Parts: sequence; structure tokens; C-alpha cells
Amino acid sequence: MELRKWYNPEGSCGFQCVMQMVLRLARLFGIWLAPLFVCWIIFVGTFSQWELVVGAGAALLGGVGICVVESQDSAHFCPTLRAWLSLWRVPWYVLSDTREILWDVVRDLLGGRKADSVFRLATFAAGEERDPQDTGRRVLAVAYTTMTPSIVVLGVNVRDRYMLFHQIERTGIPKMTQALGAKS
Repeated sequence: MELRKWYNPEGSCGFQCVMQMVLRLARLFGIWLAPLFVCWIIFVGTFSQWELVVGAGAALLGGVGICVVESQDSAHFCPTLRAWLSLWRVPWYVLSDTREILWDVVRDLLGGRKADSVFRLATFAAGEERDPQDTGRRVLAVAYTTMTPSIVVLGVNVRDRYMLFHQIERTGIPKMTQALGAKS
């Protein structure tokens, strides 16, 4: 059920439909409020009065944000199990990329060649824009690849089928990212 149908005079969503959506969003808001507040307390590391007040406001704002995103038609995220399981490669990439960055730092400090630091485009099998599995695969590709220290993914262009990312040293595209849709 879309919230947009309520505003659409031709839509078939009446009062009962709107109330169901409001109740669903209220439950979602209630479920997320406490964890967001706890995250704030962990983030600031203190129980001072003003931090608790600001944290309550941040949790309320975060809860509203979650409800707004959830009420949108394009906010569907349903990656396949195969896409989720691509996470197993991340620890190795974190270790190898950390070694690579440390080597670049040492080489730079000793007056050697500086790191390349390049922006790159890679062809990416982005799939359909509104398909929940394709959306999930794109989100996981960006998240998993950006977890590695030497690559930051700036985005995936669904229409043109490209992934834009920054690398410290120009190397190949990680196998994990290739498994999620990038082409080398």
C-alpha cells in the first residue's frame, strides 16, 4: 500500500487503508526509537542531561526518517542469499587493503612514488531500478566494497550501468564486487 494512493483521487485507498499504513508506520517508529536512542548514548559515551535530550531528539528524527523511507514505493531492499553471502570476502579485503595502504604510507614517507589515488568507472550490471533484489544487490555492492580501506564507492548509475569509485592504488576490481555485478 502506498501513501501516494491516499492523495490520488483515482486511487482505491480509503480511510481504512490509510489507517493500516499509519498503524504500520507507528509500529515501525516504536520499534526503532529505543535502538536509535541507545546508539546515540553509545556514540556520545555519556549520560549528561543535555546529551540525553539531544539524543532523544536525534532518535525521534531518526524514527521519522525511517518511516518516511519505508512509506516510499522505491524503498524496497530484498537481496538474494548469494548477495548476502558475498560478505565472507570482506575480512580478507580489509587485511590486504590495510597492508596496501600501510605500504603506500611507508613508501611516501621514504620519498618514493606517491599513491595513484584514482577515480574509476566500472561497468555494473545494475538490473532494474525498482526490483527489490537488484536494489539489494546494488546496496550490498556499495556497502561491502566501501568497507575495504582502499576503495570508496561513490555510487551506482542504474540508467547508464556504471559504478563510480575511488581507489588509493589502481588495482583490479575485487572478486566480491564482481560477484555483485561489477565488470572488470
